[in-house]
Amino acid sequence: STAFMYEGQVIEMGPTGQLFTAPKDHRTDDYVTGRFG
Repeated sequence: STAFMYEGQVIEMGPTGQLFTAPKDHRTDDYVTGRFG
């Protein structure tokens, strides 16, 4: 399980593979793909 946090808030939490391959929140996707962070 992995959680993505932004400004102290949990934005998305779920299986690690899912967060990296099919994130549900655009902020998670932006971070994983290097658009910010």
